Amino acid sequence: MAGGDRLAVIDHLPIYDVAETKVAHARAVPPFTVGLFGNSRVIQVGVAALATDAGGAFNFAVPGTGFRQSVALLEVLVSGGRAPRIAVISLDSFWSVTGRTEYPGVVSRVRIAVADTWWLVRHRQWHLAASAVVDDVRTERDGLLGVLSGAALVERLRL
Repeated sequence: MAGGDRLAVIDHLPIYDVAETKVAHARAVPPFTVGLFGNSRVIQVGVAALATDAGGAFNFAVPGTGFRQSVALLEVLVSGGRAPRIAVISLDSFWSVTGRTEYPGVVSRVRIAVADTWWLVRHRQWHLAASAVVDDVRTERDGLLGVLSGAALVERLRL
């Protein structure tokens, strides 16, 4: 599948699959010098705009996600020895730090959710902690429904 066709298919995949596709690419090549993380606000930034050396750059942004997802994606790259030398994370606003995390797998997501919620509780951020719990429960529910989606399965097979 050609690059443009592949991008068109990726655009229809669930968040988990978009993130996994980007991580798979990072595993297949040497680590990048610069990695851009974020959501739809930075997805359109081309690697040419990042002016890097021979190590290149890659836009790891995943539309529809928040700060927590960007950090989780970066942690996966770090643990696999594929983290970029410089990571630039776009942050929409301070309040977006408790957004949904749909990647990596469920065990890692639960670990992230518990750690983040515990941090918020320890710092008496009750409203943000409650919001994070609601987001995490909704994310897991939606993820389960997405796995069972015939349309998502078709798009995965096309890719």
